[in-house]
Amino acid sequence: MTTVLTITTLMSTANVNLPPTAYPKSIGVFLAGCFVFTFLAFLEYSAASYLERRRNMGKFTGISNVFGNVANRFCKKNGKRGGDDDEEEGEGEVSGG
Repeated sequence: MTTVLTITTLMSTANVNLPPTAYPKSIGVFLAGCFVFTFLAFLEYSAASYLERRRNMGKFTGISNVFGNVANRFCKKNGKRGGDDDEEEGEGEVSGG
């Protein structure tokens, strides 16, 4: 959204600082195109986010839940419970060299 505001400011500044003409200026056409594509990208992101949330309604998809599920699967596969870190002999020793 900040990009849209910045492009709008650039467009108004360019119109004020350049002399008036009967035809559109190329900087105005370029900035108008930038504004349109930026605004359409913002709308696309909003629509995709809305549809994704609607598809996942009722499911908790937080990042902590995702990592928690991965950790639980890993621990079940290796026969450990979360937090069971058995230290092996020699762990932490520094070899000289």
